[in-house]
Amino acid sequence: MKEAIKEAYQRGIRQPRNILKYLDEEGYESVTRTQVSNFLARFKKDDFSGAISFGELEQMAVAMMSVPDDEDEAFVIGFEGHYEESDEDNFFRLALMKSTLLKQ
Repeated sequence: MKEAIKEAYQRGIRQPRNILKYLDEEGYESVTRTQVSNFLARFKKDDFSGAISFGELEQMAVAMMSVPDDEDEAFVIGFEGHYEESDEDNFFRLALMKSTLLKQ
C-alpha cells in the first residue's frame, strides 16, 4: 500500500482525496484519508526535507514554463530572482497559471 501511495505521488497525484481515488481505481484495499495524509507527511519529511538552492529553483521554474496538455495542471508564466551571498534582500518571485483560468 505504501509503495502505491509513493507511486501515485511520484506520478503527480498530490492530494489525499485524489490518491484515495487512484488507490480505489487500482484495486487496493481501502484506507482512510487521514492515513494517507499521515503517510504523505512522513514521506515528504523523509524524502524532501533538504533545502534547494536558488539555481535549482530557477532550473525548476524554467522546466515548468511550457503549457501542459492537462488544463488543470499549473505552469510557470514568469519568475524573477536576486541572490548574492552578502546581500540580505534575496528573493525569488514565481507566477503560476492554469489553462482553465486563461479561458475565463
